[in-house]
Amino acid sequence: MRLFCLAASLFLSSCAVVQNIPAVANTVANIVIDDSQTMANLESAMEKIAPASFVAPSILLEQARSRKVADLPPPATSDHRTPLPMEQAYSDLVDATVVVSRVYKCDHCPKWHSAPASGIVVGADGLIVTNFHVVEGRSSGGKSEQLVVAFRDGRVFPVQEVLAADKETDCALLRIAATGLKPVSLCTRSPAGTKVLAITHPAMHYWCLTQGVVSRHFLEAPRGQDGRRVERLAITADFAKGSSGGPIYNDCGELIGMVTYTQSIYYDTSNGTETNFQMTFKACVPSQSILDLFRKPAN
Repeated sequence: MRLFCLAASLFLSSCAVVQNIPAVANTVANIVIDDSQTMANLESAMEKIAPASFVAPSILLEQARSRKVADLPPPATSDHRTPLPMEQAYSDLVDATVVVSRVYKCDHCPKWHSAPASGIVVGADGLIVTNFHVVEGRSSGGKSEQLVVAFRDGRVFPVQEVLAADKETDCALLRIAATGLKPVSLCTRSPAGTKVLAITHPAMHYWCLTQGVVSRHFLEAPRGQDGRRVERLAITADFAKGSSGGPIYNDCGELIGMVTYTQSIYYDTSNGTETNFQMTFKACVPSQSILDLFRKPAN
């Protein structure tokens, strides 16, 4: 009898735990991404955009180097406590991730080529945040090189202006001629252990969801800078090349950071060659660094 009561108690306890898990809405449908169509949409759109709409990457980079703070109110912040089911979070947030791409034509074919990275919608009136190093980029040496923002629905907009940027924190605030966008909400609280999800474009695998946790916050002095140390957060969710500038959310769907770089760690180095791979360290910009691109709110 005692065994039966114990088993019944455990069963009821497990039921109580299950009841606390948020239900997934039946309306969440499969979102199917067509990577080749995304590239085709980008190429097609480039042929239709008037040349006068483009701003040369060299001008955008000069703006990024000279503008530290935008005279704009900061994005909304929140600090919710109710987690979203992962399916619902992806459905709600997928379109806040955009493709930020340097596009160009080569000397060998008439097609447009792309070097895509990621970005985040932070303002309804065309405000996009990405990494400074995405704006800085590397010139392809190709013809008609431009920086554009592409959405999942196929819309493509030239970057009109860099409103603010910070090379040390690796942030840049862009403006495009779009309205009615759905911006993300930011949260500056993300202690180690916080559950996270990323929606980025690793190696042209567009709108890819990964998940993990915040592993730590840390300080570093970016290479080539004047000794200023900046805060980073490290996470365990996977990302890769093409993910730069992509969003990192907590499990409530609030933006807590932005992808910046990875570092592969090897156990041995011999004659300049690293061997015995151990892990990949994944570093992100905390959301406070994004907020610092905007004017401080009045007290």
